Amino acid sequence: MIRAATPQDFLWLTGRTGYTVPGNARGVVSEVAGRLAGLVAFDAWTPNSAHIHVVVESAVACSRLIREALTYAFSHVEVLVGLIRAGNHKSCALARKVGFRLAHIIPDGWQRGEALHVYELRRDECRWLLPRPEHVVIHLYAFPAEPGDPCSCHGVPMPQPPPNPPPVQVMR
Repeated sequence: MIRAATPQDFLWLTGRTGYTVPGNARGVVSEVAGRLAGLVAFDAWTPNSAHIHVVVESAVACSRLIREALTYAFSHVEVLVGLIRAGNHKSCALARKVGFRLAHIIPDGWQRGEALHVYELRRDECRWLLPRPEHVVIHLYAFPAEPGDPCSCHGVPMPQPPPNPPPVQVMR
């Protein structure tokens, strides 16, 4: 199941990466058999870009999660930026596999002796986006209770998000 990330989900990301997601973050989660299998978070929003953070623990969840997350992000911005320490070879490989290109290397950017890689992916270069007619609206439903409860589109109010960025909605 793909759904919008909750504050509790962001704690899961923090536990696996050490990165504390700020309050204006938005994300998309994949659950397999009722457990989190992956999370893609977006923060550091500007008028035309956002930073991306990815944790994937199940290859089964990866493709659909990436597609849904990129569809969400690119409905709001043109450019995604990923910051990855040079020694994190698995994350660098995943970024390249998804289609990010290495835009810049900052020597000693992670720590003395280890570079920080800056990856970018532009909407017009993203192969994960499905062509969609202009009249199709992407819906992402947040489930404040148990899966199966009515979504916010059907009357269950969601907490008001911070004014920036727009709320995440899962495609249906």
